[in-house]
Formats: sequence, C-alpha cells, structure tokens
Amino acid sequence: MLGMGRTLYAKSGKNVERVLLLGALGATVCYLTAALSGIAVIGLIACAFTGFCVSMLWPGSLIAAYDRFPDGSVFIYAMMAAGGDLGASVGPQLIGIITDTVAANTSLAGVAAALSLSPEQFGMKIGMLIAAVFPLCAIFVYRRLQKNKKK
Repeated sequence: MLGMGRTLYAKSGKNVERVLLLGALGATVCYLTAALSGIAVIGLIACAFTGFCVSMLWPGSLIAAYDRFPDGSVFIYAMMAAGGDLGASVGPQLIGIITDTVAANTSLAGVAAALSLSPEQFGMKIGMLIAAVFPLCAIFVYRRLQKNKKK
C-alpha cells in the first residue's frame, strides 16, 4: 500500500500540504476503526489502508520542507531524518509498552471480559487508540502549514 500511494502521488500529485493533511486524517480514521471495530476483517482492512494513508507522510514532509525552505541546507534534512528515526523507534515502543501494561493489568480484566475480549486483545485495542493520537496531532500541524502558506 505504501508503494501504491507513492506511485499515485508521483503520477498525479499536487499540493503536498493537502496530501499530508488527508493522509493524517485517513490514518487517524483507520487507527480508530481498527481499534473500535468488533469485526476482525474490518480491523484488518483498516490496518491495510493505514499503509496507504501514511504512504506520503515522510516523502511529503521532505517536499514540504523544500517548498518552505528552498535554500535550506543539509541541516534541515538531517534534523528531519533524526526526528523521523526517533519517532519510528520511540512511537512503536511506547505503544508496545502501553499494550503490554494494559494486557497485564488484572484490574482491567473485568472491562476486557465485559467487552468479550481477552486481556491481550483489550490491550491491543487500547494501544491502537493511543497510536491514533500521533496522526491526530499531525492533522493540527498540517492545518497550520496550510494556513501559514495562504498568508
């Protein structure tokens, strides 16, 4: 799905800020769908579409940085790469820690049972809900980029 999204943008892509906003919005919806859906197939489809939605977020951010700072030095891209690497390592680790903590918490076993979920399934759903915060925050950043560009 990543390759498909990037290929579509390469063929007909314009207005990278809009693509970034739509990608973050789509990723948020997909995470929420996967976390809140009681039907496994719908959750799996939402996970697959998440890949499509996030496909342009990294290369699109590079394009947006170049558009905003055309005379920027390598420092800008180095800082973006460091931030991307940090996010790609800390984000999934944080979600894993939250998922494991919720799954191991015996006081939440009753909540999981009330939802007809095992503690591991409940932990995974909570982890996905927390993961939805990342693209949700990106929506606000991309909206701000669009507003600043119009000025």
